[in-house]
Amino acid sequence: MSRIFLCVTVILLCTVTLLGQHSISFSIKKAETGEALAGASVFIVSSKKGASTDTSGFVEFQNLVAGKYTFRFSYTELQEKEETIVIPFTGKQPYIIFLESEQEEEEEIIVQSTRSTRTIQNTPTRIEFIAGEELD
Repeated sequence: MSRIFLCVTVILLCTVTLLGQHSISFSIKKAETGEALAGASVFIVSSKKGASTDTSGFVEFQNLVAGKYTFRFSYTELQEKEETIVIPFTGKQPYIIFLESEQEEEEEIIVQSTRSTRTIQNTPTRIEFIAGEELD
């Protein structure tokens, strides 16, 4: 009886460890230049797990259970991107992600100035004292 229990336990443990053996890797690049993005963030949306890319723009997730995952990719001043990928990934590794620049336009700012005839010596300076009870 104990041999059967031991065999069943070993089979179950092997099955559990085999389920989490999938991995996927990403190479994050800037779309305009193809430059690798060091420090880009990659999150698995459903599990709240995340990682940052290394200096070559590479990141890898290991021990993933087979299934469908949504990954969110972000980098400062670039548009966020989401990709849904089925694990085990059968394509070429690493999976290459291109992030595009945000298309923001600045409004026009016009600065105008006039020159005064007063000098600093002629301008009186006002000094006020604020007591501690007034600060509350």
